[in-house]
Amino acid sequence: MLVRITRNAGILIDACIRNRIHYLGSSAELDSYEIAATRNEAAIRAGVMLLPGCGGSVAMLACLAGLAAASVVDPVSIDIGMRVACPMSRGSLASAAGNTGAALERCDGELREWEGDSTTKLDFGDGNGPVVCIGITLPDLITLQLSTNIPNIRTFVHLDSNVVFPTDLESVPDGLTAQERMENPYHASVEVTDGKGEIYRSVLHTVNGYSFTAMASVEAVKRVLGGVSKPRFQVPAVLFGDQFVTEIAGSEWEVL
Repeated sequence: MLVRITRNAGILIDACIRNRIHYLGSSAELDSYEIAATRNEAAIRAGVMLLPGCGGSVAMLACLAGLAAASVVDPVSIDIGMRVACPMSRGSLASAAGNTGAALERCDGELREWEGDSTTKLDFGDGNGPVVCIGITLPDLITLQLSTNIPNIRTFVHLDSNVVFPTDLESVPDGLTAQERMENPYHASVEVTDGKGEIYRSVLHTVNGYSFTAMASVEAVKRVLGGVSKPRFQVPAVLFGDQFVTEIAGSEWEVL
């Protein structure tokens, strides 16, 4: 049994539908996306867009996966992950603490608990070669299927040695300093496998995830205020295109 915590997403989404106002968010909790998916028909009827993935892994990884999969004739699976090299904020740690139980994966289109070893090695193109990554439940299990229609998806994270999970959250700062963010860029890696078992690898290099989320969210709001919207549950990679991630803070996409 996977236990998760949802606080405000459902309340805000329902209020937006009721008042016919677009919903934009940057939560990394799977629940927010499950809720948005269940409200899809109501949002369409109300002419409201639900866009809960403006920043963080969702904007990064869906665009990276889309760019990588575009050159694959018969993509059947995605392994995708982030390399986190900096401490987490208090809010991120509190959110992570709400996710307990086995990791989830998407298999033949369905979400299920991971079977077997939930680790893999991914090369992030940062000069360190392939590193061990841990399977983790990310909202990209939902959004990647929406953006790529690929039925098998696994999501991972590699945490550098300085990333710790303290038991006393009150001792953790609200967020990272500007210096910490500048010194700790993020890297993402994807492996797209085709029907013949051939693997296609790509990586993304971008600014620190907290900086990226702020920049991407502001850019998303600007575009929506400028008239870019589609009433339904949406993800940035579909709404703005896969190049959205490369238009934020000089992010670079590379084929390995």
